Amino acid sequence: MSDKQLLDFRLSCRNFLKAVVAKLLNKTAVHYPLANNLAFLDPRLISDSEKNKTRLKFILRLSVQCNRVAESDVDEIMRQHSKYEASMTDKERDSFVNFDPVKPKVDILMHKTMTGKFMYSKL
Repeated sequence: MSDKQLLDFRLSCRNFLKAVVAKLLNKTAVHYPLANNLAFLDPRLISDSEKNKTRLKFILRLSVQCNRVAESDVDEIMRQHSKYEASMTDKERDSFVNFDPVKPKVDILMHKTMTGKFMYSKL
């Protein structure tokens, strides 16, 4: 096998791997609207309230369509989320802004900040 043939083989293998990886990335959950909009749960993004409201509205609309959330509860959930966002921006700002997604889990942080508070019962 000549050097040119070997180089051509390597380039074709590289192109094949690029194509396979591109196909896999196109099929990941990150490209689906629901997964993208779940980013409103990221504690580091809590200060971006307008974007979070838009994302939450999208998720609630899908949840209503799938009969997971009653349409009558949507406004209450939005109101509770706005209150939660505002109170956490004031009280727990450091915990949210400096949240490290590698170490603690989001559910632990949310549980710690919501437990026992009736005002967040729909969330």
